[in-house]
Amino acid sequence: VRSSKIFHDAGFLIEQGADYMHDVMEPIINSQTLKGKQFLGLVFSNLKHNTKDNFYYVALSKKQWQEAGLNKDEIHGASSSFADIADANLVFSLVEDDDGISGSLRSRKVDVSKIAQALGGGGHKPAAGFMLTNMSIDQAEKKVLETIAQVGLQPLE
Repeated sequence: VRSSKIFHDAGFLIEQGADYMHDVMEPIINSQTLKGKQFLGLVFSNLKHNTKDNFYYVALSKKQWQEAGLNKDEIHGASSSFADIADANLVFSLVEDDDGISGSLRSRKVDVSKIAQALGGGGHKPAAGFMLTNMSIDQAEKKVLETIAQVGLQPLE
């Protein structure tokens, strides 16, 4: 389901008198599956913090999420799950699957599109992504950390 449709439908419900918290937000918040919670547990148990530049990230190998009993459809949205850490300059996730390593960057403080572009991807200033192939999850982690150091943390304008 597209997010624009969700917002449109939520707005319609509110205009018709629906209670925002009870009728709109609670069904969204309280609809996560057990597999979704297991994925969050895997993400948070592997979360790393770069204290020098104050950012958080996770790098998950295919073996890790498969051993947790998850499938390809259940391993998306890793960076969104911890993008709300208040003091973080940025967050990113790397998740390995059959196609390579999918990278996702999020920030409310710095332009992550510059980092994604340097890694062959793209996106918007607060949210961007990229795909890395022909390397291990450890090599991908090293490459992203080096790229962040090279590009730097450029404030959002």
